Amino acid sequence: TRTLSKKHATVFGLTFFAILIFITNYEISSKTGPWQKFNNALKVGGLHTDSLELPEIISKLDTMIHDDPNIDLVILGEYSFFSEPPQALINWCKKHQKFVICGGIENIDQTNFFNTAFVINKTGQIEFKQAKAVPIQFFNDGLPAKSQELWHSPWGKLGLAVCYDLSFRTIMDNLVKAGAQGLIVIANENLEWGKIEYFVHSRIAPVRAAEFKLPLVRIGINGISQIISPSGQILNQTEFPAIGKTIIGTIYLAKHGRVPFDNILGPICSWLSCIVAVFLILKNLWLNSKFKIPGLH
Repeated sequence: TRTLSKKHATVFGLTFFAILIFITNYEISSKTGPWQKFNNALKVGGLHTDSLELPEIISKLDTMIHDDPNIDLVILGEYSFFSEPPQALINWCKKHQKFVICGGIENIDQTNFFNTAFVINKTGQIEFKQAKAVPIQFFNDGLPAKSQELWHSPWGKLGLAVCYDLSFRTIMDNLVKAGAQGLIVIANENLEWGKIEYFVHSRIAPVRAAEFKLPLVRIGINGISQIISPSGQILNQTEFPAIGKTIIGTIYLAKHGRVPFDNILGPICSWLSCIVAVFLILKNLWLNSKFKIPGLH
């Protein structure tokens, strides 16, 4: 009987995990999944701007476009400029008829600002901007974004995020729920933080792409930049420290993404864990007060 029970337990456990794997990964293997119905191709080119002055940035952009004139969208990392996009970059967009996403600052007053991803169109106009949703604590990283919107680009609806916003599922979920067909993330990390920090942070982007079933492009000012498929496959990646380097690749926008099942399961488990923890603490306090051992205080 005991052997039979162990067999039943083993069969039950394997069946449970098989069902769980099927439920959470069903859309991955489904040939009708939305991420396999691709829209327009978008060729992106990223430039690491760390330690580069504006004339050097413009020169490297010229070289990148000369080497590959088919690039549709140029991306520069977070804090590429400690201002709004400079006039030289705006003029470059008009001259080369290219869209550019760059990290900069949108000043609110003399002390407050938004850490912002700016979109400059072919006519040199700032067509769209998205501030960082969750500024880094204890850093002078600006104020939180008032809202999150999608950029309705010529290729489709793109969700823009700034650096560690990518680490917050609730922040990225908002973009996917709004109908994002691809994700663009600009980042800024200090070389002093070391190669390990860069490597660990670089593991987040493939996970997010696979979770949401959306193509994802993550461009830093140095270090590890990535172009990732909806399956989480890294299509192209720079290596640390990669100062002044470029990265080029093509993504195919999905019809739409998906928010993973744990979007519901995660909060439920968190609340249940809190309830259980409080219950155990109260129970322990009650037992200690009811069954006091003489001589112990």
